[in-house]
Amino acid sequence: MRLRVESTVLVLIAMALLLAVAGRAQIRVEKPLHLSHVHGYVLSETGKPFVGVQVALASGGPPSQAMKTDANGYFDFSNAKGEYLLHVKVPEFGIADRQVVVGAGLRALRHQGPIFVMIKPGICMDCTSPVFTSRKQFDRAIRLLKTSHD
Repeated sequence: MRLRVESTVLVLIAMALLLAVAGRAQIRVEKPLHLSHVHGYVLSETGKPFVGVQVALASGGPPSQAMKTDANGYFDFSNAKGEYLLHVKVPEFGIADRQVVVGAGLRALRHQGPIFVMIKPGICMDCTSPVFTSRKQFDRAIRLLKTSHD
């Protein structure tokens, strides 16, 4: 009887610890980017372009539009309108996924310029690389990465 009570207490303590840890875990969900049109660059964490990388827009199924980046890492989906998942995968490096809404809503709220997708090496399969709406944000993230590695 005493063994059963002790094992029950241990199980309750373990469950309490798991709940405490889970309660502190945070999942970061990015809001969709509202864009006038989808165009931008796929770059490494050092700012070097990824050439020939497939960038795709999916709308609830297989990619509805796809293209490869040019010599500057640039891509441009000039005719895309609607809601999509922007998906970039660089083999041996990582992925970037971001919800985008193209051409909808108030013009003043839509981002006009290019986006900057940072692909980091060795990123885990469940992680995603960041997408920035300005070169200034991208450069700031590069500086932060450099200082954290030094």
